[in-house]
Amino acid sequence: SGALLDARPVNYRTGTPTVDAGIGISSGGSITIGGTLTGWSGVAADRAGDVTIAASSTKLLGTSPDSIASTQFFADSSASTSITVNGAIAGGIVSITSSASGSTLAGFSAPRIALGTLISGGEATLLTAASLGTANLDAFVSQAKASTSVTVGQAATIRAKGDLMLAALSTGASVAQADTQAQTTGSQVAASIAYSNLSVSSNVAVNGTLNAGGTLSVKAANIADASVSVRAATTGSLALGFAYNDISVHSGVTVGAAAKLSGNAVSIAATNDQTADKGFVTRA
Repeated sequence: SGALLDARPVNYRTGTPTVDAGIGISSGGSITIGGTLTGWSGVAADRAGDVTIAASSTKLLGTSPDSIASTQFFADSSASTSITVNGAIAGGIVSITSSASGSTLAGFSAPRIALGTLISGGEATLLTAASLGTANLDAFVSQAKASTSVTVGQAATIRAKGDLMLAALSTGASVAQADTQAQTTGSQVAASIAYSNLSVSSNVAVNGTLNAGGTLSVKAANIADASVSVRAATTGSLALGFAYNDISVHSGVTVGAAAKLSGNAVSIAATNDQTADKGFVTRA
């Protein structure tokens, strides 16, 4: 807070910048700017270096090193990033982007499970031989979360000689599959349960000053894809399948009463793109 970062080489006699020199800051989590980042003097005729600030996180279940351990019955992936600006930024093209992706993959559920632990609503229920009887059960729960935010404080000033972009981008994918095949005869029951929970959010809040010599763009965007599929097959008396998708998607852009926005063109958008798929196969 209060620090000054000026990347521009200057003529030692005149003190004027001699080349365009930019500033780049990146993180896999949160970034807070409380001081001053200078890639441009603010004078239209002066050289200007670009300023790029990017917070990015990707959690993909099953891919090392950004993976979270799964079990035969449960997978959980969560990613979040944030950028907060309370100081001053000036550059040629200024880009401030917070992005996160949380995803689970198919293929973790093992078929023909007779005993195990069913996880539902965050609670684990032990499945015993007595409760299952002659049934064969496969159950899988997939949960994925992605959240991003960009906040410009009331005292903040961001100026660009060219384009200025603020963006919060979140992507989430949750995949749950269950497969039970009981191949014996008699009163054998096959049951498959698949539950997918997906939460995706992106938010941009502007309370300070944004000034662009080119296009000013403020955007919050989400992409969410949830998929569940079950297969239950038996030569016995009954095959049961249950598949459920639970999706929460939110994007928002807030421009406060004290905010000042200007540019040759100004674009403000909040978008959601979501899909949900289910697949059933039961055969007795």
